[in-house]
Amino acid sequence: MRKSTPENPAKNLLEWIVFGISAVLVMAVLVLLTMAALDVEDGPPELIAETGNPRTKDGWVRIPVTVRNEGNSVAANVEVRVCTGTGEARREAGFTLDFVPRGASRAGAVTFKDMGGAMELECEVLGYEEP
Repeated sequence: MRKSTPENPAKNLLEWIVFGISAVLVMAVLVLLTMAALDVEDGPPELIAETGNPRTKDGWVRIPVTVRNEGNSVAANVEVRVCTGTGEARREAGFTLDFVPRGASRAGAVTFKDMGGAMELECEVLGYEEP
């Protein structure tokens, strides 16, 4: 180690320890990010749509919907449809999600006029685009 002067002070042991720990942490993060980037498998998106608890307000029923992408690629312009009722009383509503990354989820909601009684819901993903 060199001699410490007021213009050029030498580093003490604590500074070297902090520097070493920081360098190891930065290298570990870089290695993990590189491994994650190289470990991507090819495959289609696997989109799963689920409805949440319906909420009634002012004569309307709001049904939250969550779409999860458990596949290995991104899905764009995801079309979601929610249906309730059967026969003449069957009603449909839907929405489009712009972007659902792999391993992520996005949420939306549909509304129906409240007809009273219990609602049997069907929720499905109609289609998507690969960006």
